[in-house]
Amino acid sequence: MTESDNHNDASEFEIFFRAADRLYLESCATAVVQSGKSVVVASKSKEMLDYYGAALIQRLKKALPETSVEVFLPTDASAMLHQFNKLLGTLTLDVATQHRHGLFPEKIWVIRDANALTTHELNLFTRLILKFPGAGIGAVLMFATVNEQVNQLAYQNEQFL
Repeated sequence: MTESDNHNDASEFEIFFRAADRLYLESCATAVVQSGKSVVVASKSKEMLDYYGAALIQRLKKALPETSVEVFLPTDASAMLHQFNKLLGTLTLDVATQHRHGLFPEKIWVIRDANALTTHELNLFTRLILKFPGAGIGAVLMFATVNEQVNQLAYQNEQFL
């Protein structure tokens, strides 16, 4: 058995294009794990987005083994809404609207091609996360372009990083 066989830490074998990429990835994972934030990941390169998105998801799964990670395709917008409504149906309004300070998310929803969501769907999804923090939903929204909508989510919204 080689020394690398003894290591289960995939982050030891990650390759980063730039040192800043590693720092961004670590800060995104830390924001989700320690602060319960949601994350917007954007890149002009689909390949880089796929690579770093997979690395982020792997880190989140390792750091939060009890948290379920669900991947949604943009065509599943109605499925996301149905799941959110189903979850809210199990909570009181007081619990659903209370902030979860110091608690990590119970579920992380990954939207791999968030560009394909309509503006209305994206706004509805982000408002649900903002208005009902007690639901324990964290999001990873992956955008294959950087545009005003991405900037608005990431910079004008305290819940998203």
